[in-house]
Amino acid sequence: MEGSTLHNASPLLRCDRDFVVAALRTNGLALEAVPAALQSDQEVVLHAVTNNGMALQFASRELRNKKEIIHAAGLRMAKLCHLQAWKYKTTTT
Repeated sequence: MEGSTLHNASPLLRCDRDFVVAALRTNGLALEAVPAALQSDQEVVLHAVTNNGMALQFASRELRNKKEIIHAAGLRMAKLCHLQAWKYKTTTT
């Protein structure tokens, strides 16, 4: 399931935790399209930021300040930066 599915999903499906988690596994940024209650759900937000660290911006204020969430988002972003640096290195040498 694609995360973009959340943007087109009915309000009822956007409230379905299992549906939301499945979508966030492919597109963490789709956290923007879910209700505030799920943006405040630590497990849901962890799925989103593990997929895309930038999803942190759509988490509730409380979770944006939680060490575990920040750490997961930071790890994802660090991995992405490392991968991009490796790709750059291998294409320029």
